[in-house]
Amino acid sequence: MFKISYIVDFLDLNRYNISMIVIGDIAGQYETLKELVSLVPNRYILSLGDMVDRGPDSKSVISFFKKHKAILGNHEHMMIDAWETSKFLFENGINSKNFSKEKLGKYRPYYNLGLWLEYNGGGHTLNSYVPGCASIANKQCDNFKELLFDVHKIIPEEDILWLKSLPKFYEYNNYLMTHAPIAKKQSLQDVCDLGEGFYYTSSRKSDRSVLWNITSPVRKEKVQVFGHISYEDVLLFNEQYPNGIRKTKTDLPISVFYAFGIDTSKNNVLTAMDLDQGVFYQKDFK
Repeated sequence: MFKISYIVDFLDLNRYNISMIVIGDIAGQYETLKELVSLVPNRYILSLGDMVDRGPDSKSVISFFKKHKAILGNHEHMMIDAWETSKFLFENGINSKNFSKEKLGKYRPYYNLGLWLEYNGGGHTLNSYVPGCASIANKQCDNFKELLFDVHKIIPEEDILWLKSLPKFYEYNNYLMTHAPIAKKQSLQDVCDLGEGFYYTSSRKSDRSVLWNITSPVRKEKVQVFGHISYEDVLLFNEQYPNGIRKTKTDLPISVFYAFGIDTSKNNVLTAMDLDQGVFYQKDFK
């Protein structure tokens, strides 16, 4: 089973007059990403994760961020796990006709088989690599049981290795970027510990991790900027609004807030935040 370590990366962009731009969940919306990026010239671009799934062109989104920066999201994590499980099944002569859970032996995927493909948009990602390989109906993948065994054949290993190299957080000046918000009094190291599996442990560390947490952020030493939780608008958090307030519903300066949730995919909008200027950019999904 793969292990992903976390790293800290400090940047000094101000002296070069370059802005740090962070982008919320893209979910395969490559054309929208291109339009959004065109609004922010002279930038250092970071994805907050969930670059893939559900949208039409995850492959191109990955190619784009190979030239920029990204942190790991839960959808990339599921994608890696599905690829590695598919490769394990192939190397051990297990296919759709002879499969049984007993054949897995001591091997335990992090996620239940099919979770990524059937319910989380993985079929759309596979179709961006091999058009038509996944049958999609009602946003779910109908032929996921067969595709389980082919994921490693469809997605190049090069892309998986790059995804596995992604950090779980990024720090810049007074900002801390993670995919999911950090809640309660947990340390950064604690929330980067994903445990042994999504369904196999009683502690469910995954639920509280920087990949999966869905509870509101708390004040930390640095200002949190995160994606993962899909909102209709950018949500801003402080002591007055611990559960967040929509950006369009307040005139308060952003300096009074300790966290920003910028996944606006619930409203079919892609959002970027300029950390140096305190400005938000948005584009509707194509």
